[in-house]
Amino acid sequence: MHGDTIAARQAATRGLTWYRGRPAEERATFEERLVAAWSLEIVGAFADADRLARQLLREDSTNVDVRGELAGLAAERGDTLRADSLDRWLARQPVARVSWAASMYRSRLAALLGRRDSAYARAVEAWDEGTWPMWFHQEPAFLPLGGRRDYLALTAPKD
Repeated sequence: MHGDTIAARQAATRGLTWYRGRPAEERATFEERLVAAWSLEIVGAFADADRLARQLLREDSTNVDVRGELAGLAAERGDTLRADSLDRWLARQPVARVSWAASMYRSRLAALLGRRDSAYARAVEAWDEGTWPMWFHQEPAFLPLGGRRDYLALTAPKD
């Protein structure tokens, strides 16, 4: 949370250890494998996270979380063509189907690619669509936006 990447890696490592110790039928659920992919990304195991996310994509090609995860992984691995392709897919998703998730993933992706103005614009969209503020406070990709007054005002606690 709030830029503590060391603690995030430690928590992700503990989570992966816990996940690997769960019964096979529990580890096999779509949701648990998605959380495992997120955790693998946090610890820097990008190839393993990508492999797991691609498997999930084969099972559900319409899942916004999987597409968002793959977009972030592409950005972190320097594959901007793939990241931009996944961004276009996310941009086409109707809010009525995916709520704020596509905008949040697009904001995260833009931040990872160093496109700060786009990251902020997509963050505004996600907030307007009802995002969970927690996502913006726990995601390290948004740290570079922390110096922007508009972003700080957007993410500040509201009465």
